[in-house]
Amino acid sequence: MRFTPSLAASLLLVSLPGCGQSAQESAADSLPARAERIANAEEAAVIISSAPEDIALTIYTDDLALITERRTVALPAGRSVIRFEGVSEMMVPQSAILREFTGFTLERNFDFDLISPGALFAGAEGEDVTVTRTNPFTGRVEQKQARVISGGNGVVLEIDGEIETLQCAGLPEKTAFDYVPDSLNPQPTLSIEVNAEEAGEQEIVLSYLATSFGWQADYRLDVNPDGQTGKLVGWLTVYNQTEVSVNEANTAIIAGDLQRLWETRAERGSAKPLAARCWPRGSSKTGTPVEQLGYFGEAPQKAYRRNMPMPAMAEPQMEMMMADSVVVTGARQAELEEFGDYKLYRVPEPTTVSAYQEKQVLFLDKPEIDLEKIHTFNVYSPEGPIGQILPATVEYHIDNSRDGKLGLPLPEGTLRVMTRSGEGRLFYLGEDNVRNLAVDLPAEFEIASAADVRMETRLLNREVTERPGRNAERAVTVEHSFFNASPEEATIELKVGEEFYTPITISDENLMRDLDADTPKWRFTLAPESNRLVSYTATWTN
Repeated sequence: MRFTPSLAASLLLVSLPGCGQSAQESAADSLPARAERIANAEEAAVIISSAPEDIALTIYTDDLALITERRTVALPAGRSVIRFEGVSEMMVPQSAILREFTGFTLERNFDFDLISPGALFAGAEGEDVTVTRTNPFTGRVEQKQARVISGGNGVVLEIDGEIETLQCAGLPEKTAFDYVPDSLNPQPTLSIEVNAEEAGEQEIVLSYLATSFGWQADYRLDVNPDGQTGKLVGWLTVYNQTEVSVNEANTAIIAGDLQRLWETRAERGSAKPLAARCWPRGSSKTGTPVEQLGYFGEAPQKAYRRNMPMPAMAEPQMEMMMADSVVVTGARQAELEEFGDYKLYRVPEPTTVSAYQEKQVLFLDKPEIDLEKIHTFNVYSPEGPIGQILPATVEYHIDNSRDGKLGLPLPEGTLRVMTRSGEGRLFYLGEDNVRNLAVDLPAEFEIASAADVRMETRLLNREVTERPGRNAERAVTVEHSFFNASPEEATIELKVGEEFYTPITISDENLMRDLDADTPKWRFTLAPESNRLVSYTATWTN
């Protein structure tokens, strides 16, 4: 039976709905010396849990996931240390909690000092290692015992009473270590010291928050030739920017804005680089190839701290850096559930999100919805834009009323609009951001500017009336000339003062406006290759 944590139980962690994450295979079996030393620790028995048996994962939009793992461990009575290997390296350690455990939790440690060449030398200071060098001309292989004098910024060795630096002998060489320091781990490990009331196997549920997970919605709107109907498909694009794969997890996705504090972050553990520093080669004529060595001879490190902005780059580069591959699965459609103030999309089958991977899950498929194409002009001030000729903004308004053909909440993401020509050729029209839109809220999207639908504004009259002790009253009479040079009829929408600082009164208009609108608004149709005048007087206090 697969493990599916209840949402109510998960709320005990951080007052958020919950689920969980996966682990890599433990490398402990390949390090018997390290495991033996751990087992012989005098303080407390050490129990290694290499991987979870079942995982649940809930992903939020704000670079956050709640991970819940079920593990079975055999505990002795009394004190012991459980080492949870394979947890996410992007864990928020202070959020970890054990549930369904009969005993007491005494101490927790999150170790992410990972095994690397630099870390091995740093941990071997004062110890002996074996250095093997090969002469490429004679083929002679020579092994030497070396004492590590310094393993920090530049490795220094003592060989046969002489001081040498690593990889500076001019010969190919390799170094062998007798053991791995206990402080190093092949993968991030959470250690929890517990006190069990009795010996035996226990099923433990471990829950924690982790960053570098997220999702967004990606919509595709295919507009039919009639311009009034279309097909809307939505995908949840889930990403995992961590080094740990989430295998066969019960996955849920939460739509809604969370309030996050800065403390709900994690520090990324990074492998210590190996710094081999020899005398730089070069001359006063050619110089030293510092651009290849990096600062102080170190190889340039391409590491980013989480929650810090990354340098700007082209979109294809960003996609390649963020994900090794994008996996699209359309056989399963995520199911929408109401969850308080949030919307929860549950993937009906266990799914795997590998390390540094993006995966798309279908959550919306409406073969026919009602929509409207509008050419919009926003006049933000009644006195402008005088004398200017402006293009229309092309908007698509989707009917998302409760009784309409769509009638679903739209999570935040990106909407891309496509259409086909009479010959069936596909064209890309534009895109816009989607806010978290509930049912019955206006679903209006700006996708382009229309070169063949334009508006010119002329000022016919301006009056300013000064009123003692009160603000002056201003009145302008303007005339808008609309031109439709396209071979199709255009629906025009004119808005005046939508973001103006004071209310506007309209009079003497030559076209009836929408009296139900919050701000002055007109809507009318413009025949192909035609023009039309709209005039009015706008009055406001200044």
